[in-house]
Amino acid sequence: MPGHNRWITQLCRRAGFKPKFVQEAVSVSNMFTLVVSEGAVALVPSYLKHFPVAGVAMVELLDKKATWDFLVVWQRGRTAKPLRELLDALAGVSQRYPGS
Repeated sequence: MPGHNRWITQLCRRAGFKPKFVQEAVSVSNMFTLVVSEGAVALVPSYLKHFPVAGVAMVELLDKKATWDFLVVWQRGRTAKPLRELLDALAGVSQRYPGS
């Protein structure tokens, strides 16, 4: 995503260090593999915090500015059932987390 590394760098600098980007994960499972086998660190969405991964510690960030906008786009006038279900699920999540 454009700007993603810059956003991570800003978060890390506010925490007092400069990150070193060595490798980018191509999937969630690849990311967890890198964390376990390579000692990598990853920033992940809060919905993954209860995802059980052996050898991985999940620590919530205290920085309230550590947010990323999430957009959903679709073809105008075409709202298939799976899309409607996704939109309804996202609306439910956003109501549980006001201000996010």
